[in-house]
Amino acid sequence: MSKPYHALLLLIMIAALYFAIASVLPQSNLRLGFADVQFPLPELNGERKHITGDTLLLVAQEQFDTASKRVSAHSDAMIRIPSNVLDSHLIKKNEESATLKKLGVSAVSIESDNPNSKLTNFIKSLKSLDNNNAVVRVLHFGDSQIEVDRVTSELRSSLQRSYGGKGIGLLPLSTTTPMPAGISVNYSNDWRYVSIMNAGRNKKSECLLGAFATLQPSASFRRVFDVRVRSYQLFTKLLILYGKADSSFTINIYADGTLIQQTDCSKTDGIAHISANLPSAFSKVQVEIKNPSQVNFYGLFAESNSGVSVCNIPIRGSSGNFFSSLDRDLASQLYEQLNIRLVILQFGINVVPANLSNYKYYEDLMSNQIVTLKQIAPKADILVVGVSDMVSRIDGLLQSYPSVELVLNAQRSAALRQGVNFWNGLSAMGGRGAIIDWVNASPALATKDYTHFTHRGAQLFGKALSESLLQYLSWSSTETQPESFITSDKGIAR
Repeated sequence: MSKPYHALLLLIMIAALYFAIASVLPQSNLRLGFADVQFPLPELNGERKHITGDTLLLVAQEQFDTASKRVSAHSDAMIRIPSNVLDSHLIKKNEESATLKKLGVSAVSIESDNPNSKLTNFIKSLKSLDNNNAVVRVLHFGDSQIEVDRVTSELRSSLQRSYGGKGIGLLPLSTTTPMPAGISVNYSNDWRYVSIMNAGRNKKSECLLGAFATLQPSASFRRVFDVRVRSYQLFTKLLILYGKADSSFTINIYADGTLIQQTDCSKTDGIAHISANLPSAFSKVQVEIKNPSQVNFYGLFAESNSGVSVCNIPIRGSSGNFFSSLDRDLASQLYEQLNIRLVILQFGINVVPANLSNYKYYEDLMSNQIVTLKQIAPKADILVVGVSDMVSRIDGLLQSYPSVELVLNAQRSAALRQGVNFWNGLSAMGGRGAIIDWVNASPALATKDYTHFTHRGAQLFGKALSESLLQYLSWSSTETQPESFITSDKGIAR
């Protein structure tokens, strides 16, 4: 038997060992130190593919030319893998693939009836990132389905991998709001927090990003909040958005106890902001403020100086009917200053349980919100995410609410009627009854309220949305007519 054949056989056996080990390791790559050969691990929607003998052979052949010389010195080494180990590995991968297929989790096409609505503002701003250090911001509004950065985190990761950027974006203005892993915010007792869901009529107009907080006056500096981070949530810039200050005030920003910036802020009736560049490594950012009069704060942003910033804005219990309540002038200033270029609206799970026979009222309501949002943010594109599946016990059986499709179609009609984009969340997760499979999956992808995703389920949903968005961005930027994705037969036909 020739030496090249020996080397090829050895590589096949090394690859087999690699995939057996990789099945229990979190890494997406495995480096074989003695030969300095690295094999990429194939992935499908974030899940590892079923590995066949053909795949092993292909990987080995691709690596053969560059690795054969390194391996030849070790050609006498024989690595034997028990057949039962390989068999159990392949069975496990078959089961994972079957689970995904059964669930029908897939990307679906982003829809629009308006040929001019191709996320052109968003695409143009992304292209300009190569020529300047601007930050392009995306706002992801939603109900409790997106709390704790669920779904949004996958969008953020995908966009930042493609277009750059760091950080988590908007930070909650209240310690009662759940925070994602790796970052925490602590506020002093000087703050008065107002959410749009419990605000009075005179305060609701200022909940520009779903909430705002008022800082009580103080004649001296005091610590008003600090942000603690772990390395994987590191950001390089802190941006503070404020307004309605009757007098000037001063902000001191520290990183790990060292003062890095002092800023005198002028009084204003509108929206203003300051930003501070942070060190390359730190564990805590502290902020001190001396404000003789009350000041409103509309947002704190942990991000970078360039790239994409994707903000998670969950509003528990909301149907999405609040943009028309905002102060239009203040909101317009905010959207312009923040360079908002995409707004995602993901609502509906608080509307479905009414189980009405007609949701024309909701179509009109959402249509009005989209009109208002377009007036407030004329440079931003809008993407409406259709409601996900919800189940109740009907006639003794677990079944999707009959109103799920009615709500989804109301959302689609509102979006297309106003010339914005729509994404079918129900179809993406598998259609009617899919949430039952998600609850019964192992690990569970939805909770036993048959409504909310688990963290793992939110990841899958977010990945499907991310893939659809990135594909659409690619198609639209090249003026190529998109072809529809293949969806599950459980999906809703237009």
